[in-house]
Amino acid sequence: MKRLQLLSMLQAGFVLWVVLGALWGWWFPGQAAAGKAWITEALMLIMLGMGLTLRPEDVSALKHAGAPVLLGVFLQYMIMPLTAWLPVDPVALFGSVAQIVLLPVGLGVLIRRFWRPPEWLMDGVLPLIAMLAIAWIVGVVVGLNVGGMAAMVAPLVVAVVLLNVIGLLMGGGIAALLGQPRQRSRTVAIEVGMQNSGLAVALAMSWFSPQAALAGALFSLWHNVSGALLAAYWRRFGSG
Repeated sequence: MKRLQLLSMLQAGFVLWVVLGALWGWWFPGQAAAGKAWITEALMLIMLGMGLTLRPEDVSALKHAGAPVLLGVFLQYMIMPLTAWLPVDPVALFGSVAQIVLLPVGLGVLIRRFWRPPEWLMDGVLPLIAMLAIAWIVGVVVGLNVGGMAAMVAPLVVAVVLLNVIGLLMGGGIAALLGQPRQRSRTVAIEVGMQNSGLAVALAMSWFSPQAALAGALFSLWHNVSGALLAAYWRRFGSG
């Protein structure tokens, strides 16, 4: 129990790990940038760990999830791409997503079918590995961009905040307008506004440039701050 509590405490410092990762990339850019070739593999490791937390019955239960899940998926793939407005070949992009996300998650689900990880590994170690991997990815991206960050950070921060806020507001707002109850509307808001920043970095590195990947790295930090603030607001002023 003490081991799991310690791991939970380390998980609670996710924002700190991301900040430390960014500082590592800033102070040791050459060392950090050398990890560029391993970003995709690191994200696939994270997705494999995610798959290990899923049971086959969890996956099959999706067919009974109904309108809220379909609405969340639809809005996520409409609002965020249209807001960001980056032209890309959707078929080829789906192939990249399948390789980085679907295959390792599916492999994790398959492994879980024959092996149940102990609680300390599944709830303690795997999430912590994922957090540290995200922090490492952020550090790599910072290291790759350290020379030009001064000119890029301010406009990117504005863009990242706007993208996050628009996703949260439109996701929750449209769900509410379509008759979803408050709790489900909030769930859709989070699903749309909070994105897989590690995946964003990996795809940006593959399809665009290290400069484009910096937006995903900044999003990794910001959406944890905005999510905590939003949760605190709902808990205090928006119960029910």
